Amino acid sequence: MPTIRSVGDYHDFYTRREAESSVRSLGSTLGQLVWFLVGFLESLLVLRFVFRLFGAADTSLTTWIYRLTEWLVTPFLRIVSTVQSGGLVLEIATLLTMFSVALIGILINALIESLRPTI
Repeated sequence: MPTIRSVGDYHDFYTRREAESSVRSLGSTLGQLVWFLVGFLESLLVLRFVFRLFGAADTSLTTWIYRLTEWLVTPFLRIVSTVQSGGLVLEIATLLTMFSVALIGILINALIESLRPTI
């Protein structure tokens, strides 16, 4: 803790400390928001993977999940093939997408953490 010699020093120290606390709180909130979005996307991708794996019937729910996650999975569908056997479909692209979403979430949170001030 710095040496406080006057009332002005005291005020400056605690004003700076409050500002850093606000930035830390904002960083924490942004980190939580990133993890919420990653968790939401991962949940949808897990559902897509399970539905495709077991050949779920085309219902409004499965169609909605396929359409919602299609923009994430499409780049990987062009790279890797889908394995089919009977009614089962192993969509490796979905697994790669899940890995990528998690990795991007980790990197964004590391960036947020690195920009937060330390006291």
